[in-house]
Amino acid sequence: MSGQEVISRMFGIVRHRCPYAVGVTHHSPASASDGNAVVVDRATLGTRTQPAPNPEGVSHVRRVRKPPSVKPLQGLLVPSVRTQGARRTSRPWATVWYPVGVRRWQRIALSIVISLLFASHSSAESLDERYIAGLNERRLFSLAQAQCRRLLADQTLTPDERIDFTIALCRTYAEHALNTPRSERNELWNAATATVEEFRRAAPDSPRAILVEMQLALTILARGELARQEAEVGAPGAPSLEEARRELLAADQQLEQVGELAERLLREVGRNPRAEMSEQELISLQRNIDYQKARTLRNQALCYPAKSPERSDALIRALQKLGPLAQSRTADSLVWDARIDEATCLRLRGQLAEAAARLDKLEETRPPSKIALLARAERARIYLDAGRADEALQVLKAGREIGGRTAAELDLAHVENYVAKWQEASQANNQQQAEAWQQQEVGMI
Repeated sequence: MSGQEVISRMFGIVRHRCPYAVGVTHHSPASASDGNAVVVDRATLGTRTQPAPNPEGVSHVRRVRKPPSVKPLQGLLVPSVRTQGARRTSRPWATVWYPVGVRRWQRIALSIVISLLFASHSSAESLDERYIAGLNERRLFSLAQAQCRRLLADQTLTPDERIDFTIALCRTYAEHALNTPRSERNELWNAATATVEEFRRAAPDSPRAILVEMQLALTILARGELARQEAEVGAPGAPSLEEARRELLAADQQLEQVGELAERLLREVGRNPRAEMSEQELISLQRNIDYQKARTLRNQALCYPAKSPERSDALIRALQKLGPLAQSRTADSLVWDARIDEATCLRLRGQLAEAAARLDKLEETRPPSKIALLARAERARIYLDAGRADEALQVLKAGREIGGRTAAELDLAHVENYVAKWQEASQANNQQQAEAWQQQEVGMI
């Protein structure tokens, strides 16, 4: 398989979102005044607002802890410890290790893939969680893990705090695994699973345990997603697509179990007004479960050959999950993500006109800068899939930034376009143009 073919197959990857956003809704006195609810992505520990049907509800009161000072971390650049027989990329957004023998175009693709898994930069809910998030952003995973374990050892933690820090520890192990050579990842993946199992033993009857179970589902999904991406790139020692399918099936099964639990809790909340999780929180969680199921299906589709019945079936089922979310009138971050993914799934099915129409409709609604960048990348891919690389290039010439923001996914679209133009020039025996496009590709590294 040529470099162009491999990189082009990378474009079904989950982009623009963190793979760990549990996503539930809490109400606070601050939100009560303006009729908004604060949506807490407990795994990413970030917040956003959306209309709240219950402006008077208050989920719980949290203690504010004073973490170690974060001031020494400001502006800190910490390179990873070099492992023998490995290479590291030079860009700060792509501190990723690769086995010796991985070609340059493979390293480009893999480095951008890893960066896409951590595209979310939302703020943390508490000072402790901000500190942990800051350590993870700087790839100080061992320090973040030690901080989480120290906090979890505190016997005075509230049940909600224990859940928050359990999720943070599980996510930290997952991020560490995604930034570690493949031969060393299993221990970290197993540690993430063990963190959830330990919580199950310590709090088997916790009414909010569903959030920890959701975190486990997203961790398994991230593992399967990375396996698929590495299998497509074809790096030495990479897993097979069959292995990726098994991981994604495990993620689907865990998501199904979490979905069934959410449905049961939603039925019970009507009979128990004092339930730990409100109806709005559970509905918010169900929406995220549907979205993550669609993401799992899209990844499963990409484990099968193009135009195969298996790929088509998985994409159809993903579109069925995405449709209600994408058509929602309340455009929160999950809805924007669903709209982008809907266009992606249509493109992967070969429905290029329909995919372009979805992007036209999305752009009419003035999306956030991040979504506008992703829409630009997706539109360029539509042209590339139609064999119109020059028109894709015109789309990309609109720029890599909107409102001061950039997107790794758009960088990946640039790389694919340069590779396509390089391939055109090579086939035409135009060595000068081929070298020029290759230099453009190098400039993206």
